[in-house]
Amino acid sequence: MDSGEAFRVERVEETEGGLITVSGRAYRDLCIGDVLEDQTSRPVQGEQPDEFAIVGISTYGRTIQSLGRMLTGVLVLRGTNGQAPRAEILLIKGIR
Repeated sequence: MDSGEAFRVERVEETEGGLITVSGRAYRDLCIGDVLEDQTSRPVQGEQPDEFAIVGISTYGRTIQSLGRMLTGVLVLRGTNGQAPRAEILLIKGIR
């Protein structure tokens, strides 16, 4: 069964314009427009986890449209609440 694990976060940086960059490794193919979830941000059962839309992807200094499974790269994220992810693993919203 697919756990939904999508990206292992190694480093988080907040950037201009409320965007967040996370460096790490993809556990599944990721594309611009995909939405990731931070399950650790759910303070009370029943509340929705923080969501982060992928608005940019780069690897080895090149901007790309998608990051393949098990490749390392940097995701540029736009969060729903302005907070940076706190989880080590981000999950894909809705398993494809």
